[in-house]
Amino acid sequence: MNTYATKRNHSWKDMTSQERLLTALRRREPDRVPVNTWLNPYTKDIFSWTWKDPSYRRVLDCVRKYGDVCSCYFLDLDVLGDCCLMPRNLKYSQRRFKNQNGEEELEIRVKTPKGFLTHVRQTRFGGYTRKYWVESEKDLERLLSVPWHLKERDFSDFLKNRKILGEKGLIQVALVDPASVLGIVNHELRAIWSIEKRHLIRTMLDVAFKRQMEVWLG
Repeated sequence: MNTYATKRNHSWKDMTSQERLLTALRRREPDRVPVNTWLNPYTKDIFSWTWKDPSYRRVLDCVRKYGDVCSCYFLDLDVLGDCCLMPRNLKYSQRRFKNQNGEEELEIRVKTPKGFLTHVRQTRFGGYTRKYWVESEKDLERLLSVPWHLKERDFSDFLKNRKILGEKGLIQVALVDPASVLGIVNHELRAIWSIEKRHLIRTMLDVAFKRQMEVWLG
């Protein structure tokens, strides 16, 4: 017998998306299997770009009608997202320009205690990265020289989004996987390091993981 439905004394079909997700997460039996596509048509998150893409319009309509939204609220702690390697309050400059093909690119330049780091990518969604943050051991040395100071986070936008979402789903505070820090390394160099210089990769992972644990544990 479904204990949730018994306690509430109503039909399973009365469950809201929020109740359905919480019931499943608590390893109880919901009215049906929750349907989560990671798309969120209600509050802004990392997939909000789909709102502007006409090809996603019908999908988002179906999510509103049938979906159980489980949205991730990333803390966005540093310039790199949540890798905990470049604090958000770090001073950096950026400029937009047209490349030789007329496509817009964004250059971000950061001054570290051991020199400058530069990142260049296309601004359009899905665009390529032309210059990675780390393209040499010297770049990695510069990156790891940046002092890490965790700035107190303002959660007012999280509370606002949770109120907007209401019973249509769940919103959870999240950090990116520490392994995502490898995405800032030139992919060819990353492949070489994974075989010949694994200690460099391990160093990056250890630093990111340690700092993320400091965030969670305070």
